[in-house]
Amino acid sequence: YTTLFRSAEFNIPLGAKINIVIDNNEELYKQIIPYLSRMAKVNSVEFKKDGNIPKSAYCVVDDTKITIPLEDLIDINQEIARQNKKIEKLEVELKSITGRLNNDKFVSSAPKEVVEKTKARKDELDSEIQLIKKTIKKLS
Repeated sequence: YTTLFRSAEFNIPLGAKINIVIDNNEELYKQIIPYLSRMAKVNSVEFKKDGNIPKSAYCVVDDTKITIPLEDLIDINQEIARQNKKIEKLEVELKSITGRLNNDKFVSSAPKEVVEKTKARKDELDSEIQLIKKTIKKLS
């Protein structure tokens, strides 16, 4: 799980030791702490029912929420700026695609497959932008 947070969403350095908070199934997760420590570079594990930790990342596995507090791992302001830069880049592309789709000449003269691909890309960009906005909200 931590590999996803490290490489994609939050840019956590690969060598960083992380702390995690687990809100359920304490007996099960206690058994795998040695594996988490070795494979995911988990420094400490805390079991706590209230998993609403500000400035954190989390994933849900079955009925368990695993939270990684981010404040000591990344520069929060720098990460928010990085995410906003991604949004800006995606919005430029989205504006271009929206312009094409609003152009009656493009829609009527382009092959149907091209129009469908363009619509699909627009939906993809909308989703990606919303996901990044959620990421920024998690960091705020």
